[in-house]
Amino acid sequence: MARFRSELHVPVKRDEMTFQDRQVKSWEDMEVRMSNRRKEWDEEFERLRKDFFKLKPAENSSNVDKIEHLNTAYEADPFGNQRFSVRFDVSEFRPEEIQVKVQDNKLTVNARHEDKSPKSSVTKEYSRQVDIPSNVDQEKLQCLLSKDGILTVDGPGQRSTNDTK
Repeated sequence: MARFRSELHVPVKRDEMTFQDRQVKSWEDMEVRMSNRRKEWDEEFERLRKDFFKLKPAENSSNVDKIEHLNTAYEADPFGNQRFSVRFDVSEFRPEEIQVKVQDNKLTVNARHEDKSPKSSVTKEYSRQVDIPSNVDQEKLQCLLSKDGILTVDGPGQRSTNDTK
């Protein structure tokens, strides 16, 4: 007949740290984690700030070089005239889901896609706003959506009264 043991011996471990030492160490560890996280956020915000006008299109895009090197909202046309030109990667949206507005010297691009199923609903949104320089003729802005989902908004600068034809 087997006998079951109802008591087990549990060893007692000695800890040399006091309660106060553990609290201090815990706060020090938390400060280090917070400092590291703050550094990660700062690096991420800096990357976002630098990449604001820089898009990364699909790998086989014919416009890769042009888009990768866009650092300003101005480009020269074939005649050397400066043109306001910005691009937005809206490749994850259908044309009817994209809305472009010009109001109060600002260009706003919004896109919204919603997938609904009986069990879930997923919404994807895109929103960007760009200041339009004062010398850009807002009445002549044009939008073009490429096959690879790059929305280009561009327009000429206004001619001053001193310009000759």
